[in-house]
Amino acid sequence: VCMCVWVGVCVCFVQASLLPVPSHSVPSSSNPSPLIASASRPANRRLDSGDASGMPNDEAMLLKLNANQLLQLVDLLSKSHSFARDFNSNEEQRTVLWKAGFMGKSKPNMWSQETQSIACVLRILFRMYTDEHFSQSWPLVEEKLISCWRQALAYFCSLTSDKQRLDWMPVLLLLFHHLLQLSPERFERHLRSKEASVIYHVARLELRPELRCALCDVLERVHTHWHSPLN
Repeated sequence: VCMCVWVGVCVCFVQASLLPVPSHSVPSSSNPSPLIASASRPANRRLDSGDASGMPNDEAMLLKLNANQLLQLVDLLSKSHSFARDFNSNEEQRTVLWKAGFMGKSKPNMWSQETQSIACVLRILFRMYTDEHFSQSWPLVEEKLISCWRQALAYFCSLTSDKQRLDWMPVLLLLFHHLLQLSPERFERHLRSKEASVIYHVARLELRPELRCALCDVLERVHTHWHSPLN
């Protein structure tokens, strides 16, 4: 048991240390406004290899990596997210570590890794999804993107910790912002299936005002789209 515990500790440190998150990509949950400003940067302009100077670090990175490399990065970040989720859900292991004196007086957690990794996944996929430079990969990107945000919302609905939900708020703000920027055709593909009903489950939760406002904007667009005379 002790060996398993300490192996878990080592893996936690390695995972947290290697997570590549630009500091401006995911601000603290107590101040989500910079996230919306970052997410609001024009995403539909083509990136050309000659205009990297003066770009934010995350956009300049897109010039250095091809679609396959970015999708590999997405897969690794998704695994990092899954690892953090599993660790945070393992109360027994966290209690053993806590009683052993690891991480001070409170139970160890990987909430930061859990949210930052999924936020990076969403930012990369949405950026690829709206840049013609990656147009050949759009079908695969769309598939990954739809699966990612639906699983993320389902997990958010399952959370019982107010602190953990607060940590997730910037992720949901980022998601709702990008959903609202989609074209009508893409918006329909994202929201038309039964699996998309998870977004209505979020509406039943007690949410902070800024998050509820963003969610209402998404739901209003859903209502407008499906009640339009053209649909």
